Amino acid sequence: MSVFGLRMMIEVDSITIAYGRQVVQKDLSLSVKRREKIAVNGSSGVGKSSVLASLLGFVVPCSGSIAVDGIPYDRRTIWDIRKLIGFVPQEPDMGEGSVKEIIERPFSYKANQHLKEDVDRLRQLLDRFLLNDLSPSKDVSELSGGQRQRLSLIVALLLDRPILLLDEITSALDPKCRQAVADYLSQSDQTIILVTHDTLLTQICDRVVCLDDTKGGSDDGC
Repeated sequence: MSVFGLRMMIEVDSITIAYGRQVVQKDLSLSVKRREKIAVNGSSGVGKSSVLASLLGFVVPCSGSIAVDGIPYDRRTIWDIRKLIGFVPQEPDMGEGSVKEIIERPFSYKANQHLKEDVDRLRQLLDRFLLNDLSPSKDVSELSGGQRQRLSLIVALLLDRPILLLDEITSALDPKCRQAVADYLSQSDQTIILVTHDTLLTQICDRVVCLDDTKGGSDDGC
């Protein structure tokens, strides 16, 4: 159960995102129900990753508002809201260390100290994402892009947060690994927003939102 109640919902109301004079999204509105899966796509530069960054509070919209379960984003609430969100970028920056250290590191953070690393679940996830032969002592600098994407997704899942924001997480995966990720996410009861052009992922979503340069978005796909 979230700190904000049982019903998890994301409300984006007419936000505009700009960097200086460059507007990347204008008047975007989006409502996401608890456990709903949304695919977001659009042309390059239209602001897909910026929308995810705004949901994390890393980018502050010029106008409009964002809320989770009716709680608006502001300086007082943003840290509590972030505790509800797991995020996996397209190119994960995992820092330095071994695979084991990367998996354990998030549990040392104050926000996650109430969680206990679930070894059995970790093994299950490594198996589901075809990483069961990955050595715990292997340095993350030696991992391929696809291995880094899947390992980052596993870490996000272990944190057991009700919302997942995923940015092109299958871009470096082969068909077999892409299918493994799609199969797992299709069975998830988390609220998921995926920036993706991968048809395997869009097919498991409840709807597709297309962003473009002239309006906030539509459910028609791109």
